Amino acid sequence: MLELNDRYQRKFGFPFIICARLNNVATILQAMEDRLTNSGETEFKTALQEISKIARLRLADIIV
Repeated sequence: MLELNDRYQRKFGFPFIICARLNNVATILQAMEDRLTNSGETEFKTALQEISKIARLRLADIIV
């Protein structure tokens, strides 16, 4: 995982972002590998979508 994250950060310039609550170790590792093939633009959009998922879950935790 550390090597994949290092490769990801070198390629895109920001750390790998994924909503961990909605994934497990296997799906996170697979997503890291899969997303390394994305273009910078695609990956930036994907990272923003993941941030949105994280924010929605955190907001739901506060409200409930």
